[in-house]
Amino acid sequence: MSPTDHRLLREIVVVILIKLVLLTGLWWAFIRDHKVSVDGHAMAAHASAGEAGGTPIPDGEIDGHRRTR
Repeated sequence: MSPTDHRLLREIVVVILIKLVLLTGLWWAFIRDHKVSVDGHAMAAHASAGEAGGTPIPDGEIDGHRRTR
């Protein structure tokens, strides 16, 4: 490997490490405390629907709850 190749490899490694640190920081700051609850029965019904589009969600309903306006 030529010195130019070593320099390029070092720069690529540094950029990847900086990206990993930034992504970890963003995850730590914004995502780590958020939890998603999964309803097993609704997921099973959706998975076994057999339709190409799955089970449609009724208008105005999110996660099995009626949305109020």
